[in-house]
Amino acid sequence: MRKKYIAIFLYILLQEEGAGQIVLSEIMFNPAGNERYDEYVELYNASETEAVDLAGWLISDSTKCNTILPFSASALLQPHHFALILVPNYFEKSHAYDADIPDEALLLTIGNAQLGAYGLKNSAGERVSLHRPDSTLVAAFRYTPDNKDGFSEEKINLLAGDGPENWSNSIKEGGTPGYQNSITPSPYDIALTLFTMTPEQPGANDSLRLTLMINNVGKEAVADYEIEVTADYSFPIFSNHLGPVLAPGDSIILRFSAAPFTMGTHTLTARVFFEQDENRTNNELEMTFEVVASYPPGSLVMNEIMYDTDEKSDEWIELFNTTDDSILLKGWRISDKRKSVVLSEVELYLPPAAYCLLVNRSLASPDSCLQIILSLPELNNGGDELALYDATGALIDSVAYTREMGGDRNISLERIRYERTDVSGNWGSCRDSLGSTPGRRNSISPKSRDAAVKKSSLLMTPEKPHSGERTVISVQIVNAGRQALENVRASFSFAEIGSADFMEIGSHTIPFLAVDDSVVVSINWEEIPAGAFILRAGADVQGDMLALNNTIVDTVFVSDSRCSLVINEIMYSPVGGQSEWIEFYNRGTKSVQLYKFTLSKADSSERLVFAPRPISLDAADFLVLVGDSNMIDECSADIICGKLPSLKNDADTIYIFDANGQRIDAVHYSSDWGGSKGRSLERISAEVPSGERSNWSTCVEAKGHTAGEQNSISIKRLPAAAKLSATPNPFSPDGDGIDDFAGISYELPATTAQVNIKIFDIRGRLVRFLVNNELSGVRRTLFWDGLDDNGRKCRVGIYIIYLEALNETAMCIERTKKTLVLAGAL
Repeated sequence: MRKKYIAIFLYILLQEEGAGQIVLSEIMFNPAGNERYDEYVELYNASETEAVDLAGWLISDSTKCNTILPFSASALLQPHHFALILVPNYFEKSHAYDADIPDEALLLTIGNAQLGAYGLKNSAGERVSLHRPDSTLVAAFRYTPDNKDGFSEEKINLLAGDGPENWSNSIKEGGTPGYQNSITPSPYDIALTLFTMTPEQPGANDSLRLTLMINNVGKEAVADYEIEVTADYSFPIFSNHLGPVLAPGDSIILRFSAAPFTMGTHTLTARVFFEQDENRTNNELEMTFEVVASYPPGSLVMNEIMYDTDEKSDEWIELFNTTDDSILLKGWRISDKRKSVVLSEVELYLPPAAYCLLVNRSLASPDSCLQIILSLPELNNGGDELALYDATGALIDSVAYTREMGGDRNISLERIRYERTDVSGNWGSCRDSLGSTPGRRNSISPKSRDAAVKKSSLLMTPEKPHSGERTVISVQIVNAGRQALENVRASFSFAEIGSADFMEIGSHTIPFLAVDDSVVVSINWEEIPAGAFILRAGADVQGDMLALNNTIVDTVFVSDSRCSLVINEIMYSPVGGQSEWIEFYNRGTKSVQLYKFTLSKADSSERLVFAPRPISLDAADFLVLVGDSNMIDECSADIICGKLPSLKNDADTIYIFDANGQRIDAVHYSSDWGGSKGRSLERISAEVPSGERSNWSTCVEAKGHTAGEQNSISIKRLPAAAKLSATPNPFSPDGDGIDDFAGISYELPATTAQVNIKIFDIRGRLVRFLVNNELSGVRRTLFWDGLDDNGRKCRVGIYIIYLEALNETAMCIERTKKTLVLAGAL
């Protein structure tokens, strides 16, 4: 009896000590948002073992006490957890911190509209105090109003006192609601502190040289951490596992290269992973940069210069695109020794083999000629040095002209051959009767032999072919030179999107082609394969003097009549803070090229291109289309991030089309098919038609979905009877890291069932109710830690695992059992 009273006394004492471990940890008195709704006070339970019910406790600003109330069902603050006190209107009108508050934080509110009497003051400090329901003071702190808007007052050491030396301003805007204070050093804290890139203005052909610095800003040494760098939030470009010990305060620098990026805006995200890291807010750095087009020297040349005019404003320079691709002129510069001028601040493309005039004022020229009006460097009549730079700052062309090279009053200086480097012998005076040829071929630049492929003449019949279908390809070959041509060879080849390996389809030789004459050449493409391809047509003749117009290319799409892509999983009702998504699955034996595939909610409505870049989906692989990649957890498949049509919860329709508009798959689902809040709608069999209602049901995985994985209810065939196994057997839950948990695996002869798993000792006494009437699929593995239902370690000995599976009507499907040995240290 005496022992019993001692135990009761110790229990009461521990309860009081646990309550005494509730501390003030953060005060947001000057929020960046609405001050009536966004103030908060954060509490922390420093107890090692005891949870504390905060319902009825009091929070005060020394003027008025507010009664603390649970926001949801409970106000029980667990050991080493944070609680957040928010005013009632926050939950109805603000939600400013919802994205930051962790799920494990306890949300509390008060019985008044404001904290204290009229909210917490910003202009003068106030004493914020915490009291038990009987008004006993637990903690108090008087803050100072020197914080910037949106920065809270945080406690440095949560286990130390509330003196002013233990409090300071938060270094994180918005504070740290519900998690570790930003000014509290963690024992383990590894951080990324530097992420740089050269060149700072990369071109489309420039490899990137990246530098990362990793610092140990915690109190303890760290080792065995990983670095990962991804591009555009999903594509990994670098990863490394680092083993060396990093002492507190030490840092390590990593340098590596990345392949050139496509033109446009990109984001690189660097992350460091360390299992014991207690502050993950500094584990990630991002950089956003724009890749501009980079070009080889001579791709755009100064082709004609009018430097001697009656008025300086009539001077001009002609540029010529020598390539077979459009050139983006944004950010290009032309300069002399005294002045540099940007050609365009906006996106402006110069087509292949086209002219561009740089003028001080509008000039009469062909309608097809691009004119850019700007303030040119003054072109000296006696000679000048001109340089042309692309947007990366690379020198593309230069001319050091003199009067001796050619040109005169109102007579231009023309380049003879644009493909030659700049030498004085490659320039001369214009011979045209108008004195210049702005926007036209230079008068002194004849091309004797020039076979060309006419632009935009590459055609396919049918225009949208199917695999295996006989297809006719045609192109128009032109004699663009000044001599008749013999034996002009027209050829056709193709390559898969993203590949430079072209395979010839066929060719045809034109015996004779007169000047300015043209011929349409056609061939058959037999057994055309499915996919997305670059189709190339070329013209070749001996002695051709201009190769730039010898080839044209076009993107073609060939539909697969038996495309193996299917809609496999749909998250149409995600939990708050997450996004809707759709999972595709390739059920075939060969990869599917998804380039320009589209998604629609109706057969005839506007279609969304969900694969704007070449993406190949391998056989038996998954792809997830989601609005935001950060809104889907634990996905191992490739993710396409983009605009996604809003999916209705009651019923909706999803169509997939290939690049030619052929329907690939369609699902007309409704809520009675399956799926629910936070749980996806899963396909049972990839081989059963998508429209079969019985082929769909709710995901039974604990996390609510199987994005990028085999569906939780997916089956090819069911086992004949239940199977139950345990490993390791025996196991020894002694905390030494070896065989501390027993993995219990089972298979059921049903797609779904309600499962009970109980563990009995050798005398038949129930020690652990491991699974209590939980929804399950065919297979599952879970773990036992050797503890009973009261959290006490079980004795060494033999235990019996008992499995019971019930169907929808609570009828037993299967019962089975397995022995398991719990061992101890020798």
